[in-house]
Amino acid sequence: MPFEDDEFDLVAATLAVHNVEGDSGRGEAVRELARVTSSTGQILILDFSGIDLYASELRVAGCDPQVSGSIRSMFPWCRVVQASRK
Repeated sequence: MPFEDDEFDLVAATLAVHNVEGDSGRGEAVRELARVTSSTGQILILDFSGIDLYASELRVAGCDPQVSGSIRSMFPWCRVVQASRK
């Protein structure tokens, strides 16, 4: 992404990351979300697939992810990864 490191206090991706091709591409996208998030910022990723991969990549990027249970009021069912940088 064409942004500086630590530029945003909140970074959100809603039903988006699953559209990136391949696990390596999705992992890179999640690491980029972490890169542009400020040291006191928050990352929110809502999606219906890939949540465990996203949480793992956020850990690699130095974040502390928390994963929600299924949001059953949406179809398909979604989950949220919320993370802050350590």
